[in-house]
Amino acid sequence: GDADGAYAYEVGNGERWRQPFGDPEEAPATPYPPAVDEERVYVTVTSESDRGVYALDRRDGEILWSVPGLRAFRAPARSGSLLLVPVKSELVALDAATGERQWRTATRDDRPAFPPPAGLGARLALSDGETVHGIDRDTGEKQWSTDLDSPDRPAVVGDSVLVGADGVVALDLADGSERWRIDDVSAAMPLGNGVLARRRDELIACTACEN
Repeated sequence: GDADGAYAYEVGNGERWRQPFGDPEEAPATPYPPAVDEERVYVTVTSESDRGVYALDRRDGEILWSVPGLRAFRAPARSGSLLLVPVKSELVALDAATGERQWRTATRDDRPAFPPPAGLGARLALSDGETVHGIDRDTGEKQWSTDLDSPDRPAVVGDSVLVGADGVVALDLADGSERWRIDDVSAAMPLGNGVLARRRDELIACTACEN
């Protein structure tokens, strides 16, 4: 997306479609990367003249549904049948097929928005900058909360939650208990069934399981 709206390119054939949003004279209408699945592209529009969440047909960019007025503060994420949209003071779950609101989970009072949650199964993980939460994808209810030192956005690998927090910490996705941690590393990212981290001038690959 850009100041004019959303567009798609086909490899080798150039632009496939373009869907305009907002006013090109204002700030960019689509500031965050869209979420994409096999059927739809989900675009968050935040300009003054046009604000909301739109689902577009992946093939031709046609608008399939919209939720006017819903302002995203971070990029949306797809999980199961839901589109998860971080907005001011809460995370909102929309039905990906219809746009109907399913649930909402509030952030802490001093946090404007959650980063996009992680996870594709029945449980999701998200961070509010001081605490990592496990939430039920069907209801949005917090199942557990674990305090960490400035945790980054978590990543879910199997049944573990991997978090960059003054090192790399692995939590159990079921209850939030700590499985292991590696101190003095950074740049954590999922890699197969584990995590890739950096310690000064070397890379370290670890499996996500306890041993």
